[in-house]
Order: sequence, then C-alpha cells, then structure tokens
Amino acid sequence: MSKTPFQSRTERIIATEQVRSKAASAPHSGTLNTLQTQANCDEDNYQGEAYPSSFTKGLQHNDDGILVGKFETFRDEINGPPPKNFSDCRPNAVSYKTKLKSSGKAPAWRGWESPRTGHYHDLEGPDADAVGMAPAPELGTTELSLEMAEVYAMALLRDVRFTDIENGVGKDKKTGISTQDVLQKLTASGLFSLHDRQPTNRRLAARLLDPDDYDVDEPISQSLPGISKTTLFRGSGPGAKKGHFVSQFMLAGNKVEGNEGVRADPRDGYIKYGNQFIDQRGLVFTESIDHMINWQHWLDVQNGADLGSANPLKTQRFISTPRDLATYVRFDALYQAYLNACLIMLGTQFNSSNQKGFQVQPGFPEQGGSARTGFASFGGPHILSLVTEVATRCLKAARRQKFNYHRRGRPERIGGLLSLAAGNPAALGTKSKNALSGMLSHLSEILPLVAQHNKSRISTAPAELLLHKQVNWLAGKCDHNNFLLPMAFAEGSPMHPAYAAGHATVAGGCVTMLKAFFRTLDDNHKPLLWSTTGLDEFVPDDSRTELTDYQSTDQPTIEGELNKLAANISIGRNMAGVHYYSDYYDSLRMGERIAVGILMEQLLTFENLAASSHPPEKVEIVFRSFDGDVITLSSLDPFNPVITQKGRQVRYVDWIGRHVPPNFGRPTTTVPFT
Repeated sequence: MSKTPFQSRTERIIATEQVRSKAASAPHSGTLNTLQTQANCDEDNYQGEAYPSSFTKGLQHNDDGILVGKFETFRDEINGPPPKNFSDCRPNAVSYKTKLKSSGKAPAWRGWESPRTGHYHDLEGPDADAVGMAPAPELGTTELSLEMAEVYAMALLRDVRFTDIENGVGKDKKTGISTQDVLQKLTASGLFSLHDRQPTNRRLAARLLDPDDYDVDEPISQSLPGISKTTLFRGSGPGAKKGHFVSQFMLAGNKVEGNEGVRADPRDGYIKYGNQFIDQRGLVFTESIDHMINWQHWLDVQNGADLGSANPLKTQRFISTPRDLATYVRFDALYQAYLNACLIMLGTQFNSSNQKGFQVQPGFPEQGGSARTGFASFGGPHILSLVTEVATRCLKAARRQKFNYHRRGRPERIGGLLSLAAGNPAALGTKSKNALSGMLSHLSEILPLVAQHNKSRISTAPAELLLHKQVNWLAGKCDHNNFLLPMAFAEGSPMHPAYAAGHATVAGGCVTMLKAFFRTLDDNHKPLLWSTTGLDEFVPDDSRTELTDYQSTDQPTIEGELNKLAANISIGRNMAGVHYYSDYYDSLRMGERIAVGILMEQLLTFENLAASSHPPEKVEIVFRSFDGDVITLSSLDPFNPVITQKGRQVRYVDWIGRHVPPNFGRPTTTVPFT
C-alpha cells in the first residue's frame, strides 16, 4: 500500500526538469532553420516612390496622401536591437481638419500598437519566428485586385442581411446597390477565374471550394466554379460554407434544464457562464454611416488622427448584417467568441441516453459517465484555459510577421491610391502609377458602384464628427473618381500593419484548441453533423432580437460551425474594411500551427521521463485542420503527429511550413490577368 506518490520528491524534480528540457527540443524549434519568412518586393520596388503600399499610417503624409514621413527610421526602430519609444517617427506638424463634435477640438495622434512585441520570447509553443506566412500579394497584381474587389463588395453590402446575401437577393436601402449587382460585377471582372501558381491558386480555391474537393498540396488544375451566392464572403475550412453564414456559436445559447424562471432554451440566445448568462445580442453600429469617404477624413486618419471615440452604437440585436459583424470585431475581447463557444459546448454535454450533445475526444482517459471524470484535466478548467492561453502566443507571432517582416499597408491605403491614380495621377511615381493603372483596369467593373455608393453616403456625416468639406483634387471629382474604401470604423484600421491579422491568427489558435478537445469526427474520420449536438439551427427573425428556426439545404457539421466561427471573426474584420482575404487565410493557418505546437508540448507532460518502466498516460487527439488534413496527436509519441492529406501521410516539417517559403516560391511581381 502506497501512502505517497510513486516518485520521491527528488525523482519528481529530475522528471520535471527532463520534461521541460525535452519540450525545448520540440520539432517546431528546428523549423527556425528551414522556414524562411519573406516579404513581397513592394518595399524594394517602391522605396523611391514613398512606399505607397507599405504600412505608413501614423507617419506624415502630404495633402495628396503621399508619405513624407520617416519610414526608414520607423522600420529601424521596429527592427533595431535597443528598445525604442518611436518618438522620432511621429508627425512634426499635422493640423487635423476633422474634429470631434463632443469637444469641438481636433483629435489626438494615435500611437502604434505593440510594435516591438515580435522580439519577445515565450515559454510555451513554437517561438514567434518558428512559424511564418507566404509573401503578401504585391501592388499591381491581380490577386491584390481580387482582394480589393472583395473588400469593396463587402462595404457595398454592409447593411444587407446575411440571409439575403446567401440567397443572392437584398439591396442597400439608401444606395439601391443589390447583392445581384455585386455578384454580377465580381463575375464580370474575371478575377475569380484566374489561374496562376501557388500561393494564389490555394487562396482562390479556398474561396470557392471545400477542402474535401481539392488537394491543398497540389497545384489547382481543375476548373473552378467562380464566385456565387453560396461562396460570396465565405471562409475556408471543411464545412465553413455550409448552413447559415453566421456560425451557430454566435447565435444560439445553452439549454439549461431544471431552473424555473431562467431562460433555458438555446433559441433565447443566452450562454450559461457559471450562475450568470451571456446575451448573444450585442450593440451594433448605426446603419448607412460609412467613414473615410471624405478625402480630408481619410487623410487625417493616415496621419494618425485618433477618432476611435466617434463610433455610434445603437440597438442591441443578434448579428444580422456585415456591419453587425464588423461591430462585434471592433469591441470583442479577442478570444471572446471562442470562450463563448467553449461555454456552449461545455453546457451542452453529451447525453448517453439520447446520444446528443458535445463529447470530449474519445482518446481522453477521463470521460463523462466513467469512473474518472474530467475537471482539472480533460474537463472545463483545462479547455477554458487552453482556449484563452493560446491567444497571447498567436498575437506575438502575428506582431512579428506584421511589423518585423511584411509591413503591409491596409486596404484603406489602397483605396486612397486608386482614387489618386484616377483623379490626380501626377502625384504618383511612375512605377506606382503603372501598377495602380493595371488595378484600375482589373477593378473597372466594381469601381463605378463604389463611386455611386460614396456619392450617396457622403452627405450622411457621423453625428460624432465635424467633417471638413472636401479639399484637394477630390472636391470636384467625387462623382466618378471617389474610390475611397468605405470604412465601418471612424478611425479606420488599427495602428499596425495588415499582415498577419491578429484576429485571424487568434481564431486559428483558439478554434484548433476547441477541435482538439471536443470530438468533431467519428471513428472513420467523417465529420459529426450539427444535429448530433441536440441543438437546432437558428437565424435572427425579422425583428433581429429573437431567433427563429432555420433549415439548411445541406448538413452543417460541428467542425464546420467551428471553422465558420473562425471565418466570421476574421472576415468580419474584412467587412469593416481593415483586412484582406490573404490576411485571414494565411494567419488562420499560422494560428493553427501555434496551437498544435502547444498541444504537442502538453502531451509530453503525461509522460514520466524519469521512470522508463512506467508508460505514459495514453491520450489521443484527432481532428481536421483548416486544409482538411486529419491530424492525430498522441502522448505515446508527442513529437510525431500523424498527419494525413487525401489518404497519404504528410511529414510534420512539411505540414508546419506548407504555406511558407521555401515550400513554394514567391509569387511573381506581375501575375498575368485573365
């Protein structure tokens, strides 16, 4: 009979040291020598023309929006070894003409958000530099034109209900621009039928197909279906295009039994959080108000004006439109949506009598209904900590990509450049003018709708702002050359570069943790249907304050609703105008790899390295990646995951670097337009 643990205290100290030492030798540590994060060529190509497509927000620009600030100093302070405060980079003398109505004064200048975080280390998971992303699309390429076409289209339909968008109907009440108008223009552009080499065709295929319908490790040679109402604005990942546009995890609540007087039906939209409830309804931005379509407002924001307090909120309701989703991702607590999803899954536990509910992974040693039930391990506290813990690791990796490598400008910047190229091209350098001229041609179908939208909206000034009248060359040409991207936020995008996207990287990490903890596949690795949860499908009713039943024409799955949740949050940022599709696509997969690295190290902790005669606790995790790989992680061999794509095994080192050079070459500077 043993009254104390089988290990002595000394043995335990030795074992702990061995586990932590082995964690430092995890295979993702070695990827530092194989992955080569590379930025695109824009900084080199346009350094003599004021870095038009680079992130220059907060630096000083002239009246034409051309950078006159210290970009090289800014870059050196980001990447240099001694800590910096960036005071040398601030604009010297900027007079903001956009005023805050609350004070009648000009706004303050915004600081850059955590520009040095990419240098920080961590004690768990892959190092921030051990994961990476492909080069972002370059200025003038058809892929960047495609990405701008998408964010323009999202802005045009920002106030159209998702139920109408997914049915190919509905229109903006003020501008009269319809879903069908936008679909027709996107199709006529030819941008969704282009074929070129990786990574463009991976990203394009992910827009139009489910991962089950193509092989992510092979060049896309098949005929693509083109954009349609069923794929418009949808995310990637198995099942993400099935069912209602908005994930059920952002609408439904828990079913709570045995509590008289407490809202207990999932259709009520309340998530049980201990003895409190979280309402899935949220405050939303006022309809028909778009920002930065006035040149001076746009220019002030480029120069760093802090207008974040001027975002009018109104009715509380369920997410029903792209503007509602944009509102959510403006104010969310970053991992909030995944914490909520986790609470829904924990609160709808599997019932063995009716075989309904969410199950934990069958490879966990502690299961509901068994002699060993999960709590501190394999239970609520375990997954609740994992789904939040991964977020900070994701943010560090995203900051390293966005500040230290890519420094990609935001979509609002490209909208300004396109307006400049159309209305005042003499302000641009020769290379910039040529690249933007090509993009104007690529976007010739949708840009007239953008000008129409901006002309209709420009008289509707936000109540919180005093906008200066149109100045500069745009004053007399706004009818047909105002291609400024209509923004959902008064301050535009955040004060950090676009690529990687923080929200999307965190989405990839958090959703991977949920798929790794809860069962989403059957014994044959087929996805479990949403109907197995015992929860119905819902959409907001006409009042948008209540949920009504929804019947999908296809069969949504649990993993699909989780993948859709990641897409909703990430692409919701695109709907606000602050990110591109590639920001979502590549960041999501980087976050997934960070989560897998953390899980591999966690599985190591179940092994007793100091006592080889004692086998580790057997723990097995099986789920599918955003690319459709079946990933199997086991405590019996923590550092050798089994990854299967289309029936063949993929090496971990190849999988972690699938979307990073040198696994495929950099995109060409000029991609032929089809």
